[in-house]
Amino acid sequence: MLLALVLITLTVSTGAQVPQVIPVNQTMAFQKNAVDGTRPVNGNGTLTVVSVTPRFAPADGLKDFENPASRRGQFVRVEVTIANTGKVPLTMLTPDLYLKTAGGTRIGRTSDLLSRRVPDVLTGTKTLAPGESVGGALYYDIGVDEALDQLRLALAVQVLNDKRMMIKRDFEVPLAPAGGR
Repeated sequence: MLLALVLITLTVSTGAQVPQVIPVNQTMAFQKNAVDGTRPVNGNGTLTVVSVTPRFAPADGLKDFENPASRRGQFVRVEVTIANTGKVPLTMLTPDLYLKTAGGTRIGRTSDLLSRRVPDVLTGTKTLAPGESVGGALYYDIGVDEALDQLRLALAVQVLNDKRMMIKRDFEVPLAPAGGR
């Protein structure tokens, strides 16, 4: 009887999976160009992937209609820090941050979680003064079998090419820890 109670207790207590936070701490420097009137303005910054949480669920749980597991998916939480390392203000648009697969497919942020249930979500436009940084989390809905070590967080920014034309360029940070896990 005691053994049965212990087995039932172990089954109940280990039944719910707690999402594992994986430290990443990968940083990438980027340059962003803009035009102020007629002169180019060069902004410099860093994007750091602090950690990744696969199979993320908010503390108050998921409602059936928003549970990605029902369609063989999962929410992934990506904790980031963006810092202005330049000498001019740097404006960042959080929609410019997306996941990129090894094959080049872009995965945009999910709207299923946004700020109503996850207070640390990083949304909107952020203007950072020189030396200033902002941190928060980005949320994505990916396939349940998607390999995190094959994904990169990409930042699409405007840069000047060698012909002085503005083009979009992706700066990418791996979601896997440096040197593997």
